[in-house]
Amino acid sequence: MRTLSILLLSVAFAFGPIYLKSGVVVSAASENAQSQKPQSPEVAYSRDSSKPAASSARGSDPEAKPTTVKAKPGRRKARRASSGAPTRVQMRNVDYHIDDTTVLRVRTLRGALLRTNRAAPAFFDDRESFNIRIDSGIIGMTADSLASLLNNYVFAYPKAPLKDVRLTTEGNQIKMKGTVHKVTDLPFEIVGELHATPEGKIQLHPTSIKAAGIPVKGLMSLFGIELDELIKGTESRGVKIDDNDITMDPEIMVPPPQIRGKITAIRIEGDEVIQVFGTGNSGPTPSQRRGPNFMHYRGGTIRFGKLTMTNADLKLVDQDPRNPFDFSLEHYNKQLVAGYSKNTPKLGLVVHTPDYSKIQGKSSKVISRSATGNSALKP
Repeated sequence: MRTLSILLLSVAFAFGPIYLKSGVVVSAASENAQSQKPQSPEVAYSRDSSKPAASSARGSDPEAKPTTVKAKPGRRKARRASSGAPTRVQMRNVDYHIDDTTVLRVRTLRGALLRTNRAAPAFFDDRESFNIRIDSGIIGMTADSLASLLNNYVFAYPKAPLKDVRLTTEGNQIKMKGTVHKVTDLPFEIVGELHATPEGKIQLHPTSIKAAGIPVKGLMSLFGIELDELIKGTESRGVKIDDNDITMDPEIMVPPPQIRGKITAIRIEGDEVIQVFGTGNSGPTPSQRRGPNFMHYRGGTIRFGKLTMTNADLKLVDQDPRNPFDFSLEHYNKQLVAGYSKNTPKLGLVVHTPDYSKIQGKSSKVISRSATGNSALKP
């Protein structure tokens, strides 16, 4: 018996620890081998390669620490920065609808979509989820669109001192007419010149002010005791009185998505007020402007409908390049449904859409071009 015990101990030292199960001697190596059969191994992958970095099977030595793969610090930081990076945007010859009556005529634009919530990407169905930063560009607004913005947003609150604002252009000047509330409602008329302030705002400097057809000395005489109410009511909406000047801030005046950018120059062309952001050099030369009208979103993460694009590459192209691309953010899905899409070799998406004015009030039809490799986009 002693000889048999010594023999078993010798075998144990040779093959590892032994366990006694129901009177049967089983080696640890054999136990591990049996426990591995019914389970799949868990494989950890490194960030730098698709090959397995190290593996550990369930049922192995319980005291063994699981293998972890650590990403290089620099690479991890770059990855975080790219996932939360803003989406770059470029536009050319786009009529961008704020609403059905207010339109930004984007000649050229380069900038980015900025998240308003760092934890959520820009979502086209939620106007307040992003702002538009303009690094450089040229944007026009007709006098009618600017008047609509003043009536429907800036002065759209109870007891607003100004109402029924109308704007027209006369050479390099702009004329503002409307009604001012004093003791009674009085018609007024202001004629003045537009300038860009050093802070990048729009300033209207009056050269003529009339109330009920009678010239007055300045804005104080026009508004009188209502001036304080005017300032309190409109300053939060992007308009304030500076001595005898009216200063308008497009970053606040425009409802969401709000614009972030510095106006460096302003001029009047026909019935349009032209605003230059940055250098203004944000697109092709005049000889190259006969190309397609488009909006291009690249990088970052964007959502539209039920679709989410990471490292975005989405280009919306006007089906009719003979006139500006009429685009409505509020009704963008109708335009996408009425158009067709095509995948690019670099995994991007190009969507050819009709103008909003052409589908407004009409039932949209999905155009499928699967036979040519195109597919309809229907979020």
